Amino acid sequence: MRRERKYVILTLSATVIINLIGLFWWQSWNLIIYFSIPILLLLLLYSLLTSQMLNAQNSIIENVKSISPGFEYVTGQKFVQRTLTDAINETQDFIFATGGRAKDVDYLESLTQKVLGGSVRYYRVILGDHIHHPLHTHLQKLIEKKSDSVYVGHLPSEKYGNMLVTDQEVILYLPSPSFGGLDTVLRIRNLDLARKYQLYLMQAYGDSKKIDTETEFRELCRDC
Repeated sequence: MRRERKYVILTLSATVIINLIGLFWWQSWNLIIYFSIPILLLLLLYSLLTSQMLNAQNSIIENVKSISPGFEYVTGQKFVQRTLTDAINETQDFIFATGGRAKDVDYLESLTQKVLGGSVRYYRVILGDHIHHPLHTHLQKLIEKKSDSVYVGHLPSEKYGNMLVTDQEVILYLPSPSFGGLDTVLRIRNLDLARKYQLYLMQAYGDSKKIDTETEFRELCRDC
């Protein structure tokens, strides 16, 4: 939706400029009316498109809620970040994260403080061929300060998908078609499901190549 909004703003700006030129150059209100027609049509099209997208999103949310009261469909980058931070702060036993694209400083700092400040076990399975520098420094810091409760592995394949699992809930990352970062997740608060996902991801960790040195992190870091 952000991309469509950008196109609308650019088109409206261009049309306004053309209208002003027509007004001051030709001094003709007929031309102004003529040039205003595309604006009205574009606004109508955008309204219809936005309405359809909102209806589709609301339909998805209602369907998810009907499956189980423990399911929550979260959209919006700030709301997603808050959801991840809340899950991290509420866990008492373990945190299991997959993926290698994490670069949000607040999210990574929440993970760091939780692991360093308690007895939480932290598993990270890096998926893909590289990581960003914020994730590199986050993992390196934890390995150096609390290696007895931090476990990092690497899998070139991304078949497991990106997610955050704690002893209380599962958060599945949903890819966005129009946004470069993470702005949609499915949050599932279910203790039994969280335990099953823990076993599932432990298999992924078991298949991974274990990483615990600065050299290995640097080899994976795209920015180093």
